[in-house]
Amino acid sequence: MTKNLWGTLPETETIRTPHAVLMEQAALLREMTNGLLLGKVKRRPVPPNNPFVPQQQGFELRLLIVAPALDNYSYTVVTIFYPMATLYPVKVENNSDHKPVTCQSEEEFMQVLEQVLSAEKTRRVIASLLGQIRAASVTATPDV
Repeated sequence: MTKNLWGTLPETETIRTPHAVLMEQAALLREMTNGLLLGKVKRRPVPPNNPFVPQQQGFELRLLIVAPALDNYSYTVVTIFYPMATLYPVKVENNSDHKPVTCQSEEEFMQVLEQVLSAEKTRRVIASLLGQIRAASVTATPDV
């Protein structure tokens, strides 16, 4: 019989990763816009020599707003970097000003993310995309 050298593995139900938080917000955007806009989260390993997570293994996440009716146009709202082993601190880069903010906890991360998602520039982008989608649907309607 093989001996378990791993020990007891930690419970994961209570862990909310930065990826999970962004996925929740992506789903909310879709719901709030009745599917006219989609939230999409792209995840990749942190590139080598990244100044946000130096000499660590971690992830880079991008939260995009995607407009399927506009040839899948996408707008990157925020980019996040975090170490794989600890999840925090998280580096959040608002793509409208490119000023990184470091969040030491999930609570701080949620506060900073709320500021980015509810910012005037983000709201203008959403309004512009929705306006263009609606205008395109009106002009695409055949005359009666």
